[in-house]
Amino acid sequence: VGFAALMAASPAQANVNKTNLTVAYVGPESCAVQVGIDDVEDNLFNGAEYLALDGMMLGGFGPLMSSTSSLSASDYVLYGTTQFELDAGISVDLMLDPSVCAGFVPNATFEFYGSFGPVAGSLVLPEAFGVNFAFSEFAGLTDLEVAAILLFNLSGDEVTLGTGTAEDPRGGSSKGCSTTGDAPVGWLGLLAILGLLRRRRSEVRG
Repeated sequence: VGFAALMAASPAQANVNKTNLTVAYVGPESCAVQVGIDDVEDNLFNGAEYLALDGMMLGGFGPLMSSTSSLSASDYVLYGTTQFELDAGISVDLMLDPSVCAGFVPNATFEFYGSFGPVAGSLVLPEAFGVNFAFSEFAGLTDLEVAAILLFNLSGDEVTLGTGTAEDPRGGSSKGCSTTGDAPVGWLGLLAILGLLRRRRSEVRG
């Protein structure tokens, strides 16, 4: 179904017109983009909404229409790769091809297009962005080896990505990252364990 056909078939009041974006890059095939819904008319969407990276379409909201008929302000839609699902321990709503992770580089521009074409949200990655970083309007640049962010999917599941505490954009509260709570990034957790073992060995030698 072409974009023009979707537009013609969509109710006029369906309009996702303001969003916020969070970009996470864990590894070469492990990346994600969270689309936070800030404003949507009559809680409706038409499937023509889509995410783009430097002008290249990464995927649209069309597949969501088979499982939900409405979106609300404060909902989150999570794009991500299969490897990201494994690393983060959360199901994504829309799949990304692993090859797109190579484009998660400084100065890359992410744009989300609303129900009727205009850009509803955009984010430009800063110069310091790289592997094991996240960036959002809410939290800014986050080094996931020393800090954390919260990510959500459309089902309402959440995960603390990274190390330490994360501010909750829904209410400002913070949440700790632990192996018994929300699942941390897989190999980041392994790095933390290895670091602890190195410190213990140093203490024994001392």
